[in-house]
Amino acid sequence: MTALGAVLIVHRIRQNRHQFQRSFEDELTREYRELTKEMPVEMLLDESKPLTESELNLLYNYVDLTNEQVWLRRAGRVSRETWLNWRDGIRSNFHRENFRRGWAVIYWRTGDGTFEDLATFFHRDSADDPYDPYRDE
Repeated sequence: MTALGAVLIVHRIRQNRHQFQRSFEDELTREYRELTKEMPVEMLLDESKPLTESELNLLYNYVDLTNEQVWLRRAGRVSRETWLNWRDGIRSNFHRENFRRGWAVIYWRTGDGTFEDLATFFHRDSADDPYDPYRDE
């Protein structure tokens, strides 16, 4: 009976952990949706024009979230399934001229390594999974 109880407890702990991780991942996805709702449609449709300071501010917030997403995957805090979805979205967005130009400005202006996880993602093959099971953090 004790062994069965232990197995059930372990199973329940795993279920709770999975549920917590899903909720965490869903919250970051909601944050992404809220950010993109504020972006002008022209920016999302890649109608190339100079970015306003307001658009650059929105893009800064997107870059910050994206950098966090890469870091979270590298640290093993999000599932591979979620990472693949996020990675495809990141690559899709940064194929847009407005996002690339904005990223260049933001990265140049910060210049202090603030967005190194995202920069590393771009400098390596973005098809790679940044997860590092041997990470010390």
